[in-house]
Amino acid sequence: MKYIRDTIQPYLDNQNHNWSWLSDVTGLSRSVTYGIKNNSRNNITLRNITKIALALNMDMNDLKVLETQKSTSMAATTNVQSK
Repeated sequence: MKYIRDTIQPYLDNQNHNWSWLSDVTGLSRSVTYGIKNNSRNNITLRNITKIALALNMDMNDLKVLETQKSTSMAATTNVQSK
């Protein structure tokens, strides 16, 4: 499974930024951005992902990938919780 961070990290690398910078630019707390980096489902919301995508000026195709990854993460969580 490809994680959301796998889509975001190349943008950070290309722009010589890190997750702390991303937190500062988006206004998201560091615990939220690092939660997204570590695939914490509580932090992976469409609102947070959209803020990150806008801050990094992400390609629309990558934004669609993020949305799909979010849906997959949420489905996996729901599946585990329902058992």
